[in-house]
Amino acid sequence: MTLISSELKEGVRNLFERLNSLDYSVKPPSPTTAIATMTGPQSSVAKWPNYTLSSDEPQSIGGQDSAPQPSQIFVASIGFAENVIFARQAAMHNIDFDSLETRVEAEWDRRGMFSI
Repeated sequence: MTLISSELKEGVRNLFERLNSLDYSVKPPSPTTAIATMTGPQSSVAKWPNYTLSSDEPQSIGGQDSAPQPSQIFVASIGFAENVIFARQAAMHNIDFDSLETRVEAEWDRRGMFSI
């Protein structure tokens, strides 16, 4: 099974044509907005019109370990974005593939959170 559908190919090509046209007026996209509400000592919920995402910290630093840590969500979002970019490029070049996995690894120096 290919992950590159004919609908994706058509959508990417249409977007490319609009962006590449000489009469395309560059209009900045609307901002991406989420409302993050603290729900516990180290937990929050982010909301969009149709989606909700929770985050929490481990018990060792005062959380309940009930959801991914914010840093884990951040790292995953980079992987998500890379997958989308790869799929759009594959669609543009008529390349099909049936699996894709992007590994993103980050190391944090947490001393800055405490002004160290």
